Amino acid sequence: MQGRPSSSLPSPHSDLAPSSPLRESLNVTELLQVFKRLAQYSRLVLGLYRSPGISKAQKALLFIAIGYTVSPVDLIPGFIPVAGQLDDMLVALGIISAVISSLPEDVSQPLLQQAGLNRATLKMIRIY
Repeated sequence: MQGRPSSSLPSPHSDLAPSSPLRESLNVTELLQVFKRLAQYSRLVLGLYRSPGISKAQKALLFIAIGYTVSPVDLIPGFIPVAGQLDDMLVALGIISAVISSLPEDVSQPLLQQAGLNRATLKMIRIY
């Protein structure tokens, strides 16, 4: 009885360069750090929403982020373990990051400090 010839199957991500954004986005340690900071992100959203330095359009974006996370209608349904919650988190963090990036430093910095964050910890996990 002959055994099958051994063939090495390519990794699902073998076509990605070692430093590609997608490969970096799959870093579990970084993802766990984002989960640990969820309470801080919530404080940041509340501070942003209450701040007089934020435009109505930016507040509308924050409202969309909150609405998306609590809505049962998602890109990936919430009943799918991990992936359903992960897409909510990525959309919300992307919107928060966009709002913070659009603000002047003198407006965003105090809000980030109040939430216990800085621009480096607000780094969005890139999936593109």
